[in-house]
Amino acid sequence: LVWKATKGKIQASDLFEPSPNDSADAPSKRLHDLWEEEVKKKGIMKASYFRVVLRSIRTRWIVSTLVLLLSLMCSFTSAAVIVRQLLEYTETTHPDFRIGIALVLGMFFTELVRVCTINLVYILNYRTGIRLMGGTLALVFEKILHLRSLKDKSVGELVNLLSNDGMRLFELSTFGIMVVNTPILFIPGTVYTCFILGPWALVGVATFVLFLPVQSFLGKVVAKVRRKCISITDERVRMMSELLTSIKLIKMYAWEKPFSKKIGEVRKREKTKLESAGFVQAMSIAFNPAVPVIAAVLCFTGHTLSGNNLTPAQAFAVVSVFNSLRYGLALLPNAVRAWGESGVAAKRIKSLLVMEELQQHTEKPADRSNAVEMKAATFGWDVLDIKGEKKRKAEGAEKKQKGRRGGPPGKGVKKGTEGDQQGEDDEKNKRVPVLFGINLTIPKGSLLGVCGSVGSGKSSLISGILSQMRVMEGSVAVEGSFAYVAQQAWILNKSVRDNILFGQPLSQERYDRVVHA
Repeated sequence: LVWKATKGKIQASDLFEPSPNDSADAPSKRLHDLWEEEVKKKGIMKASYFRVVLRSIRTRWIVSTLVLLLSLMCSFTSAAVIVRQLLEYTETTHPDFRIGIALVLGMFFTELVRVCTINLVYILNYRTGIRLMGGTLALVFEKILHLRSLKDKSVGELVNLLSNDGMRLFELSTFGIMVVNTPILFIPGTVYTCFILGPWALVGVATFVLFLPVQSFLGKVVAKVRRKCISITDERVRMMSELLTSIKLIKMYAWEKPFSKKIGEVRKREKTKLESAGFVQAMSIAFNPAVPVIAAVLCFTGHTLSGNNLTPAQAFAVVSVFNSLRYGLALLPNAVRAWGESGVAAKRIKSLLVMEELQQHTEKPADRSNAVEMKAATFGWDVLDIKGEKKRKAEGAEKKQKGRRGGPPGKGVKKGTEGDQQGEDDEKNKRVPVLFGINLTIPKGSLLGVCGSVGSGKSSLISGILSQMRVMEGSVAVEGSFAYVAQQAWILNKSVRDNILFGQPLSQERYDRVVHA
């Protein structure tokens, strides 16, 4: 396949069929079931999508961790034990040929197992990440299709959620378990270097230990800067969506320069945050190759100044151990950053999953020959909270303050009839009535046209039939299914046939009738 791809001759028929579990459907159903269990167990407010993610990948992570342990064991054996034995073997006056062959073969097989196992770890983690990302995006997209309204979320935020937050979960699956590298490597590494050089080996290990909090701190700084950058990105995408939606109005009033300036300021803030994150991450990467050298220099200097003899076998063995410890140190910032950013992404996904879904009208018409019956129906829209993000932050800070004071959430809420009445009044205050006292009966099989001036409520009437508006008074009864063509035309980025079929199987006779019409 690789050879055909390099020659540009690869075809779709050359590719093997992927596993059904690698599609977005199966992981999405599993995540949905786990989320439902989490909500039933913890409640909608305390439910955590991050826990759902960890539960969904738990088994594959355990297998990947065991394989990683085998890889680290081979890495330590090859870099420390066998290298030292080989150097001591070269210093002997009458070496045994069979021992040398055995050591070389031992190094070959340990390195072979190490390479195979570490690649298997990445294969497992990448495949787990693809399943998790695909399942999450499918779950989010399914939720968006069933939302009653976007409330305080803009289209730009949803696009950013689908494009960025899924990738953060993929990075967690890839690098999350790498946090175990550091303690697993350091414990045997410390014991073995102390066995070779004595107490002075602790100086080199202490150098690594001192750099660990620095690396963790830099990883947390990167995660914090990325969190701030995500909010700025949401703001930029929201502004661009509003600009493109109202481009005719902006062009008519010649508002291009003010809008360009405002968007440029947001982009400048976003660029500053990205540059800061890149600078800090570059610093953490630059520390990695320097730490083993500094540790070895300090360790050997103290060992020789104290009057001890340093042999080549000891020096090369300690340097090999320090280089193997660098692997755990190098992946630590990525692992810490992945944990931090995935936690933020999971919270953003949860904020979407807890939003209210569209509820279809369940009441059936009294006259079964009618498709729609409305009796004194008053419809209203939900009030859009433009400052919803700031409001959520304020509520979160308030909950934290209540938690510090010792009061449980919801302690001050009135229970019983008075509390329920207050909740209903609050819900009504969040709606704006648009259509009042509508009486309408539509018989089945009839063709009806609704005429009126701009803003008279024609589209709102259809939205009320489709359950997109809330029924504030009266009743609405419908029967049958709906086929709705939105006012804003859009097409799939596919062929004309695909746009007509819209994912349905081809029926040539029906397809010909549609084309003729």
